[in-house]
Amino acid sequence: MGGGVATVLLGWRRGPVAGSAAIAGTLASAVAYASMFVIPHLRGLEPIPPLARSIAAIARPGDRVGQYGTFVSGGLVFYSGHRVDLLVTHDDVVRFLAAPGRAFCLVPRADVTALNGRLPPGALHEIAHEPRLVVRFDRLFGDRSPYEEPMVVVSNQAALPKGRAGGDATLHSPNGHK
Repeated sequence: MGGGVATVLLGWRRGPVAGSAAIAGTLASAVAYASMFVIPHLRGLEPIPPLARSIAAIARPGDRVGQYGTFVSGGLVFYSGHRVDLLVTHDDVVRFLAAPGRAFCLVPRADVTALNGRLPPGALHEIAHEPRLVVRFDRLFGDRSPYEEPMVVVSNQAALPKGRAGGDATLHSPNGHK
Protein backbone atom coordinates (compact mmCIF):
# COMPACT_ATOMS: atom_id res chain seq x y z
CA MET A 1 0.00 0.00 0.00
CA GLY A 2 2.74 2.45 0.98
CA GLY A 3 4.68 1.64 -2.19
CA GLY A 4 1.64 2.42 -4.33
CA VAL A 5 1.10 5.77 -2.62
CA ALA A 6 4.79 6.64 -2.96
CA THR A 7 4.74 5.70 -6.64
CA VAL A 8 1.73 7.93 -7.39
CA LEU A 9 3.07 10.88 -5.38
CA LEU A 10 6.60 10.68 -6.78
CA GLY A 11 5.31 10.20 -10.32
CA TRP A 12 2.97 13.17 -9.98
CA ARG A 13 5.45 15.55 -8.29
CA ARG A 14 8.82 14.52 -9.72
CA GLY A 15 7.97 12.80 -12.98
CA PRO A 16 7.93 9.29 -14.45
CA VAL A 17 11.56 8.48 -13.58
CA ALA A 18 10.90 9.01 -9.86
CA GLY A 19 7.67 7.00 -10.09
CA SER A 20 9.53 4.14 -11.82
CA ALA A 21 12.22 4.24 -9.14
CA ALA A 22 9.52 3.96 -6.48
CA ILE A 23 8.04 0.91 -8.24
CA ALA A 24 11.48 -0.72 -8.40
CA GLY A 25 12.17 0.04 -4.73
CA THR A 26 8.79 -1.32 -3.64
CA LEU A 27 9.24 -4.49 -5.67
CA ALA A 28 12.78 -5.02 -4.31
CA SER A 29 11.51 -4.58 -0.75
CA ALA A 30 8.67 -7.06 -1.30
CA VAL A 31 11.01 -9.69 -2.78
CA ALA A 32 13.54 -9.21 0.03
CA TYR A 33 10.81 -9.58 2.67
CA ALA A 34 9.44 -12.72 1.04
CA SER A 35 12.93 -14.20 0.68
CA MET A 36 13.85 -13.58 4.30
CA PHE A 37 10.60 -14.18 6.18
CA VAL A 38 8.01 -16.02 4.08
CA ILE A 39 9.74 -18.54 1.82
CA PRO A 40 11.96 -20.16 4.51
CA HIS A 41 8.82 -21.11 6.44
CA LEU A 42 6.93 -22.76 3.57
CA ARG A 43 6.74 -26.39 4.62
CA GLY A 44 7.56 -28.78 1.81
CA LEU A 45 9.44 -26.35 -0.41
CA GLU A 46 12.69 -28.16 0.39
CA PRO A 47 11.87 -31.66 1.66
CA ILE A 48 15.36 -33.13 1.20
CA PRO A 49 17.28 -31.44 4.09
CA PRO A 50 14.95 -32.64 6.89
CA LEU A 51 14.79 -36.13 5.38
CA ALA A 52 18.56 -36.29 5.06
CA ARG A 53 18.94 -35.12 8.68
CA SER A 54 16.63 -37.98 9.68
CA ILE A 55 19.00 -40.39 7.95
CA ALA A 56 22.07 -38.75 9.53
CA ALA A 57 20.51 -39.08 12.99
CA ILE A 58 20.41 -42.88 12.79
CA ALA A 59 22.80 -43.99 10.04
CA ARG A 60 26.14 -45.46 11.04
CA PRO A 61 29.34 -45.73 9.02
CA GLY A 62 28.89 -48.49 6.47
CA ASP A 63 25.14 -47.98 6.10
CA ARG A 64 24.06 -47.40 2.51
CA VAL A 65 21.92 -44.51 1.27
CA GLY A 66 20.10 -44.45 -2.06
CA GLN A 67 17.71 -42.18 -3.90
CA TYR A 68 15.13 -43.38 -6.39
CA GLY A 69 14.70 -41.16 -9.43
CA THR A 70 16.66 -39.63 -12.25
CA PHE A 71 19.20 -37.66 -10.20
CA VAL A 72 20.78 -37.60 -6.75
CA SER A 73 20.05 -34.51 -4.69
CA GLY A 74 23.18 -32.70 -3.52
CA GLY A 75 21.27 -31.83 -0.34
CA LEU A 76 20.82 -35.53 0.43
CA VAL A 77 24.56 -36.09 0.15
CA PHE A 78 25.40 -32.97 2.19
CA TYR A 79 22.87 -33.32 5.02
CA SER A 80 23.06 -37.11 5.40
CA GLY A 81 26.85 -37.18 5.35
CA HIS A 82 26.80 -40.36 3.25
CA ARG A 83 27.55 -41.30 -0.32
CA VAL A 84 24.24 -41.68 -2.17
CA ASP A 85 23.56 -44.30 -4.83
CA LEU A 86 21.27 -43.42 -7.72
CA LEU A 87 18.48 -45.99 -8.12
CA VAL A 88 16.70 -45.57 -11.45
CA THR A 89 14.15 -48.42 -11.45
CA HIS A 90 12.02 -50.24 -8.89
CA ASP A 91 14.22 -53.30 -9.51
CA ASP A 92 17.27 -51.22 -8.47
CA VAL A 93 15.51 -50.20 -5.24
CA VAL A 94 14.48 -53.79 -4.45
CA ARG A 95 18.07 -55.04 -5.00
CA PHE A 96 19.44 -52.13 -2.94
CA LEU A 97 17.15 -52.84 0.03
CA ALA A 98 17.54 -56.63 -0.23
CA ALA A 99 21.36 -56.50 -0.17
CA PRO A 100 23.10 -57.33 3.14
CA GLY A 101 23.53 -54.50 5.62
CA ARG A 102 21.34 -51.60 6.60
CA ALA A 103 20.14 -49.35 3.79
CA PHE A 104 18.09 -46.17 3.55
CA CYS A 105 16.31 -45.04 0.42
CA LEU A 106 14.51 -41.82 -0.47
CA VAL A 107 11.43 -42.44 -2.63
CA PRO A 108 8.07 -40.78 -3.40
CA ARG A 109 5.14 -42.16 -1.37
CA ALA A 110 3.47 -43.71 -4.47
CA ASP A 111 6.60 -45.78 -5.09
CA VAL A 112 6.62 -47.07 -1.50
CA THR A 113 3.23 -48.64 -2.17
CA ALA A 114 4.53 -50.24 -5.37
CA LEU A 115 7.69 -51.50 -3.64
CA ASN A 116 5.90 -52.92 -0.61
CA GLY A 117 4.55 -55.89 -2.56
CA ARG A 118 7.94 -56.69 -4.09
CA LEU A 119 9.82 -57.14 -0.79
CA PRO A 120 9.27 -59.81 1.89
CA PRO A 121 6.90 -58.81 4.72
CA GLY A 122 8.67 -56.67 7.32
CA ALA A 123 11.49 -55.73 4.94
CA LEU A 124 10.34 -52.15 4.33
CA HIS A 125 10.20 -49.65 7.19
CA GLU A 126 9.19 -46.00 6.84
CA ILE A 127 11.61 -43.78 8.75
CA ALA A 128 10.42 -40.25 7.90
CA HIS A 129 8.37 -38.32 5.36
CA GLU A 130 8.02 -34.73 4.19
CA PRO A 131 5.48 -33.11 1.89
CA ARG A 132 6.53 -31.60 -1.44
CA LEU A 133 5.23 -28.13 -2.23
CA VAL A 134 4.96 -27.35 -5.94
CA VAL A 135 4.67 -23.61 -6.52
CA ARG A 136 2.92 -23.17 -9.87
CA PHE A 137 0.11 -20.79 -10.80
CA ASP A 138 -2.16 -23.58 -12.03
CA ARG A 139 -1.82 -25.22 -8.60
CA LEU A 140 -2.26 -22.01 -6.61
CA PHE A 141 -5.44 -20.90 -8.37
CA GLY A 142 -6.87 -24.24 -9.49
CA ASP A 143 -8.64 -27.09 -7.76
CA ARG A 144 -5.48 -29.15 -7.36
CA SER A 145 -3.52 -29.01 -4.11
CA PRO A 146 -0.11 -27.32 -4.27
CA TYR A 147 1.28 -30.34 -2.39
CA GLU A 148 2.37 -33.51 -4.15
CA GLU A 149 2.75 -36.91 -2.57
CA PRO A 150 5.36 -36.74 0.18
CA MET A 151 8.93 -37.93 -0.14
CA VAL A 152 9.61 -40.87 2.18
CA VAL A 153 12.76 -42.36 3.69
CA VAL A 154 12.48 -46.13 3.91
CA SER A 155 14.90 -48.67 5.33
CA ASN A 156 15.33 -52.41 5.18
CA GLN A 157 15.60 -52.46 9.00
CA ALA A 158 13.60 -50.79 11.75
CA ALA A 159 15.15 -47.48 12.80
CA LEU A 160 17.40 -47.44 15.83
CA PRO A 161 19.11 -44.31 17.14
CA LYS A 162 22.88 -44.17 16.64
CA GLY A 163 24.83 -46.32 19.05
CA ARG A 164 21.79 -48.28 20.24
CA ALA A 165 21.42 -52.00 19.70
CA GLY A 166 18.07 -53.73 20.02
CA GLY A 167 14.61 -52.30 20.52
CA ASP A 168 12.33 -50.72 17.99
CA ALA A 169 12.53 -46.95 18.15
CA THR A 170 10.89 -45.41 15.10
CA LEU A 171 12.47 -42.08 14.30
CA HIS A 172 10.20 -39.15 13.65
CA SER A 173 11.10 -36.45 11.16
CA PRO A 174 12.22 -33.09 12.59
CA ASN A 175 8.77 -31.56 12.03
CA GLY A 176 7.10 -34.05 14.35
CA HIS A 177 5.58 -36.35 11.72
CA LYS A 178 6.23 -40.03 11.75
